[in-house]
Amino acid sequence: MRTFIYPLLSITLLIPAMFEVRCHPAFQPQPVLQGASNGNQLTGHIFNSSRRPISEIPVELLNDYYETLGRTRTDASGFFVFNNLSSGNFKVHVITSGTAYLEQTQDVAFSTFVLQTSSGPQFRGKESRLIEIVLTTKRESVAAGARGTGTVFVQEIPQTAKNTYEKAINDLESGKKDNLGISELKEAIEIFPTYYMALERLGEEYVKRGEFAPAISVLTRAIEVYPRGYQSLQLLGIAYYNLNQKPAALEMFNRAVLLYPNSINSQVWLGIALRQLQKYEQAQEHLQRANEIGKGKIATVHWQLALLYKETKRYTEAADELELFLRLQPDSRDAAGIRKLIKRLREQS
Repeated sequence: MRTFIYPLLSITLLIPAMFEVRCHPAFQPQPVLQGASNGNQLTGHIFNSSRRPISEIPVELLNDYYETLGRTRTDASGFFVFNNLSSGNFKVHVITSGTAYLEQTQDVAFSTFVLQTSSGPQFRGKESRLIEIVLTTKRESVAAGARGTGTVFVQEIPQTAKNTYEKAINDLESGKKDNLGISELKEAIEIFPTYYMALERLGEEYVKRGEFAPAISVLTRAIEVYPRGYQSLQLLGIAYYNLNQKPAALEMFNRAVLLYPNSINSQVWLGIALRQLQKYEQAQEHLQRANEIGKGKIATVHWQLALLYKETKRYTEAADELELFLRLQPDSRDAAGIRKLIKRLREQS
């Protein structure tokens, strides 16, 4: 199964340039998550109310602060897995954009297990958890007016296109046939030009590879098919941002936040785009909202607030945010430079 770390939370620092962001990697595939020595495993199945498995639906793993740690999709049997998890509390969030299902989040906790022997603790054990998530449809809530006059998006996909898409996903997830997987996604789209999931996944792959122009072309088609596709909108915003098309990026991030206001990533990306367009008051609003959602525990949020306060000559507040950043990320490779910068900022106050 495929997992990847979301953007933003691995932004590198550039102290000599007054702590501006050096780069914004869109997607950085990495070994699954922290705590490989602990090796906990979370597996699950996702079903509909008739107990039929739901395939190809995105599943996110979040921490207690709703920060995205990894993401994967269910296979043909509705199965997903996250490997090498540390001890702690996690949230499994099923993203249902582009389907008839309601989103659902389930809590999971892992505790450290150590084998005790006469000579002391020898090794950490491994916990495995299996969960089941049953999704219900939006039909009842839409009919009752609970979600206004919104529409439910469902596609009937030709079997040949679906088979080609599933083969593409398998090849991409194997990590050995990326180019073949890309070709197969294109083939699936040729068979069914409005294949939303294939368009979104192809755009995602382009963004991961830093091929932002083709990503924009494909993801624009995706949101034409389904304008409420949150993930496609955020990916499109990241592509525009990396091509320095800030107003277009701002529009996409705004739309993503409207659809998913509790996403820390969406709020911070919107804050970044607003700050770089010198819309400081609005940028502060969204960055502070991200800080509220993350309960003050997301280092990147403090970093972005420090950037904003520095640019608006609020040096004391910038220094305060940098201290919070270091408290949450004390092993930053630029820690010494950040401390010097904090000192300079306080001298400017």
